[in-house]
Amino acid sequence: MFKQLGRMVKPCRKSLPFVLSKQIKTLCPEPRILPSDVLVEEEQVPGYRPEFFYPADPGRVLNNRYKILTKIGWGTSSTVWLAEDLERTTIPYVTLKITTSNPDFEDMVLHELDINKRLTKDPSPPGFAFVRAAIDDFVATGPTGVTHLYLKADNILMSFEDLDVIEEYVKAQGDHPMPRKTVSDRNIYLSYNDFGTLKSYWMLPKIVDFGLAHTVDGAEPLRHPIQPPLYYAPEVLLGVPWSYSADIWNLGVLLFEPLENKELFTHLKSQNGVYTAQAHLAEMIALLGPPPQKLIDQEKHWRGIPWKRYFNQPETIPKGVKLDDCIKCMSGEEKALFLSFVRKMLHWLPEDRKTAKELREDPWLQSGLD
Repeated sequence: MFKQLGRMVKPCRKSLPFVLSKQIKTLCPEPRILPSDVLVEEEQVPGYRPEFFYPADPGRVLNNRYKILTKIGWGTSSTVWLAEDLERTTIPYVTLKITTSNPDFEDMVLHELDINKRLTKDPSPPGFAFVRAAIDDFVATGPTGVTHLYLKADNILMSFEDLDVIEEYVKAQGDHPMPRKTVSDRNIYLSYNDFGTLKSYWMLPKIVDFGLAHTVDGAEPLRHPIQPPLYYAPEVLLGVPWSYSADIWNLGVLLFEPLENKELFTHLKSQNGVYTAQAHLAEMIALLGPPPQKLIDQEKHWRGIPWKRYFNQPETIPKGVKLDDCIKCMSGEEKALFLSFVRKMLHWLPEDRKTAKELREDPWLQSGLD
């Protein structure tokens, strides 16, 4: 099961008339120029090395096929762009993920490509409809070496049922090009990813980023580190065996971000601003109570630690942290049902968490179908 782009391209679910392509090419006002001394987007990445990032610009054609239109995102090891597939008479839009050529990220890039190939090898499982795996990949040579590109089916995070969304987005970009700054011989752009207000809530999210995905086809027990720090399940954090139930914990933590626009765990760093396992465990204890001895005893490294004394200092456990207070967008019965749903996922012990099948029948989810 996968837990949470190189270069990825994803064709739009529905195509637009070819005349729109001509409109895109004629709308080209001058962009706003940003101050050269202000760090922009990927420049803020710790240890940023500009030579590792491919110098993508709107209008550039990659692989003799994909014309770059707009930057829609960035990360520590890639930038993501909306592009136009020039080999189609009707124009599907695709998302193009361009990885850095940093050798430190090479293994991660190849790992994600391997996961994508695994996904597309067998599209028969029902869950395949909810992922956007790469439909193509290629490489291009940048200033300091080879960079990988991934192409993905459909649009960014979800399929747009109303093509007006794409038309309005493209028009807005044509009227107001991305602000940019020029450093040495390259341009750096501000992402433009505002697709406007949702026109329908009847849409399904798509999983598109598999950089931290792991397979479970290795020898058990599985103990190697997985997941981003914010989503560490207790068993992962403590170094005890983990399995599919770690994903259930992920879901329970993830739900708060789209609902409240904030993360569930907010006290994960030391006074120096560095993530620490102790701070993470302390906030878990504040929300869930102390970990069961059964979990601690699974890893000999933790057996000798005086947990009650270690995590019972006033300055250690965050005060006033309650799960009930973490959700403010709901009230009454709806809130009670949601908290009951979440508590079925946020258990210290993996075996105490509900399975995906059991959660599907939960009253909170079912209430949304009425």
